[in-house]
Amino acid sequence: MATEERDHERRHYERFNGKTYGVMFRKLGTSSAAEVDAYHTGKTVDISKGGMRFETEEPLEGGDRIQYFVDSPSGKHGREGTAQVVRAEQAGGWFSVAVEFQA
Repeated sequence: MATEERDHERRHYERFNGKTYGVMFRKLGTSSAAEVDAYHTGKTVDISKGGMRFETEEPLEGGDRIQYFVDSPSGKHGREGTAQVVRAEQAGGWFSVAVEFQA
């Protein structure tokens, strides 16, 4: 079985890519007062009902929890909530971050 087929089988939700949306987020569970109030920005690579992948200049690590807001195309009904980082990889000056949305 090809790797692509196995990856597709692991997914519970269809991914949507092709459009880029702005992401604003902050780390949760940190003891640093500066980090609690610090919001960072990024842009989506793909997004689904269960999670998203985005690029940011802010380093994140697997297991980090974030509070996020994703812009909507109309600017009226964005998505917001909390998520857990499941993967973060550095690529040049950017970090590619995959998160799973939490209920």
